[in-house]
Amino acid sequence: MPVSPTQALTLFSRGSAQCTNGASPTIVRHELGHAFASALPLLDPNTAADYSGFQEGVADAVAALSMATPCLGRDFLGAGAGCFRDLTAPHLLYPVANNDPHLRGLPLAASFWDLYTYLGANPQAQMIVSALFLNALWVNQTGLDPRIYLDVQRADLVLFSGRHRRLIHAAFARHHLVP
Repeated sequence: MPVSPTQALTLFSRGSAQCTNGASPTIVRHELGHAFASALPLLDPNTAADYSGFQEGVADAVAALSMATPCLGRDFLGAGAGCFRDLTAPHLLYPVANNDPHLRGLPLAASFWDLYTYLGANPQAQMIVSALFLNALWVNQTGLDPRIYLDVQRADLVLFSGRHRRLIHAAFARHHLVP
């Protein structure tokens, strides 16, 4: 059964000790990231590589970059539980052998997070990575696949004359997202 707009607002406007998702800005941003990913003009969900994992990786990257934190869903499982997903966790390597698309998308989000940290984790870095992220995804036709790295490199070439190519390579290679 579909969720009405009123039910959706209720879900994301209240939190409790048992369910803190309404109180978590990163979860709200993650969900908005799905809207962005669904609107990408060239990506066909029927032919894209791991479309579900791509959706989750994009949504996590939107949450992390817009909130400037690698900790998504802090205390989602209860007070003191920590990050529901942590983009700085070790071994976020593509491909992820797991049926959960949330886990399969982590290397993509972690690659963008690492690039943000490599650039200094400051407002200028946030602007640069956000521009690369938006421009690369806007032309992406492959989904969750190492070729997305090439889209990021092309965006850097167009926007910044390739100034960040080494850092992009380091960030994406760290998570095995380089062809």
